[in-house]
Amino acid sequence: MIINAAPALQNLLAQLSSARLSSLLPVEVLVIKNLSEQKFLLQIKGQKLEVSTPKPLIVGEKYLASISHDTQNNTLFLKHFHKFPLKAEQALYSLEEVLRHFKTPSKEAVTQLHTQLLSSLSNASGKEEFSFLTQMLLGLNQGFVSLPFRYTAGFGLLQYKKRKRQGKQSQDEVQFYAHLKHLGPLDGLVGINDDEVYVHINVLFEESLTLLQGYADEFSFKSSLVIRLKEEISPLFALSEQILDINI
Repeated sequence: MIINAAPALQNLLAQLSSARLSSLLPVEVLVIKNLSEQKFLLQIKGQKLEVSTPKPLIVGEKYLASISHDTQNNTLFLKHFHKFPLKAEQALYSLEEVLRHFKTPSKEAVTQLHTQLLSSLSNASGKEEFSFLTQMLLGLNQGFVSLPFRYTAGFGLLQYKKRKRQGKQSQDEVQFYAHLKHLGPLDGLVGINDDEVYVHINVLFEESLTLLQGYADEFSFKSSLVIRLKEEISPLFALSEQILDINI
């Protein structure tokens, strides 16, 4: 995905120093207009730029993308457009509430979540909110727990589902997906093997991989922590599907 040199490029580069570009975390991209089959007008850091990409982008949607800079021809390259899995107003929980969820016994936590969703659904103020809550409840009934949350730096989504491992002595694993503003999407597994916790994390962006690897020594389970790049990462359960056509 290439951003051709343009006057707006100079303004963007002024905001993103060369030092920052060398270790840039994902940036927010808004798709403004579809100019042709593989050409789009994007807004990045307040600047409007034309981009050629074979990946189909949706006008009006926000994505995360990583940026690299070719200093010889003054061109920016974008990689890995990842669509935001939710909107800011759909972040129903605080970070503290999410942490309390994981401190509560599993069955009790899920029951509480189910009760809260039913209550929120009965008080939904519009069709979009009703549809979103219905989708969350549908996922929960299929074993997918979704926790859209807000925190100081923005908002994010955490999803998980328990899954059976093969073998009589095997314990269940937890499959997870997360989306954070400054890391982008992650997915992976958490489980126990011979009383030892293991964690496998996949990330989409190289910058996120570098950042997480830098903190690996701070985790108590660092010996069984695996962090890798992955070409595509998607939510475990899509919350944006329009499953109902109801006027409220």
